[in-house]
Amino acid sequence: MEISSRFTTSKFVTTLRKAVKFSGSETESYIVIEPV
Repeated sequence: MEISSRFTTSKFVTTLRKAVKFSGSETESYIVIEPV
């Protein structure tokens, strides 16, 4: 699965980590495929 460069920014990573902690889930792959 390819991820565009805009998804590799530190801001996205921070948002992703917060989303994972907030949802209490570790299924990052599911969150990554979700359109932003």
